[in-house]
Amino acid sequence: MEFTYRALIANTKLNGDCWEWTKWTNGAYPKFHPNGTKRGVLLYAHIEICRITHGEPPNAKMVAMHSCDNPICIRPEH
Repeated sequence: MEFTYRALIANTKLNGDCWEWTKWTNGAYPKFHPNGTKRGVLLYAHIEICRITHGEPPNAKMVAMHSCDNPICIRPEH
């Protein structure tokens, strides 16, 4: 099961302009299991929502960065 935009933002709370992730982090960045279980690969929520919103990056060296400087924010505009 691929996570959708709506499923990702359902796990956030609004803090100012940021959509802060309320689930698991690796100590800094939001992570989730894309298959809905607690097994298998973990993905970064801010990178996945960026991919959903803007498509695949043009090259593997591109990174998703937070302009708001809030590591748990997953708002695509940030």
